[in-house]
Amino acid sequence: MASQSLTRVALELGGNDPAIVLPDADLGEEALQKMFGGTFDSTGQICMATKRLYVHRSRYDEVVEGLSGLLAATRLGHGLDEGVTMGPLHQTRQKEYVQELLAQARESGAEVREFGEPVDGADISVGNFLKPSLVLDPREDARVVAEEQFGPTLPIMPFDDVEDAVTRANDTWSGLCSSVWTADMDRAAEIGARLRTGYTFVNCHGAAFLDERAPFGGFNHSGFGREMGIEGLREFMDTHSVGFPG
Repeated sequence: MASQSLTRVALELGGNDPAIVLPDADLGEEALQKMFGGTFDSTGQICMATKRLYVHRSRYDEVVEGLSGLLAATRLGHGLDEGVTMGPLHQTRQKEYVQELLAQARESGAEVREFGEPVDGADISVGNFLKPSLVLDPREDARVVAEEQFGPTLPIMPFDDVEDAVTRANDTWSGLCSSVWTADMDRAAEIGARLRTGYTFVNCHGAAFLDERAPFGGFNHSGFGREMGIEGLREFMDTHSVGFPG
């Protein structure tokens, strides 16, 4: 439709957003809640949600157990019912797609942990409900790592060297958002500048923490153009130059 009148477009095409947890990261209750929400809010159906989690090996078990505890309290059901903390996926095909990713991860040798229970009386066998899950130490070429799952599952991969984690985070088709988790703000800035994404969060992740004064958009196949900030305004502006003879 835009091509008919040469209307310019800004495209936000999704992402496979990485998060990197460094050895000195705060993993207290509040931090883990931010990590959890940045992944599983809206049943994981958010473009800027965490889709891949790289954790330094020294903190790996702590992150896995912390997120497992939060996921265990998940209650599935109709989004307007009392006590529900997670609703369904938006369509059957999306549910089947996420199930395909989990099945392939299991076949490749990764451990898949599922969590949560239906609220009292809820029948989650009907509809597009899917229990949230963690995929532990999958291969980098596993589909749940390489593709955008857009659902309630999170692959968690350990790393020993930060340079390796940055390389793995950047080795993707996408470039929408990322996050760095560390107590060292200088280190966060240095690593964040090297992540090939349009927006990098520090010690948080997701729409709830987006600074709307800053431009938002993606690199690579995550799209082009920017929303918000000065750059977002300029998407709607034309430049007029007036020249005088020398």
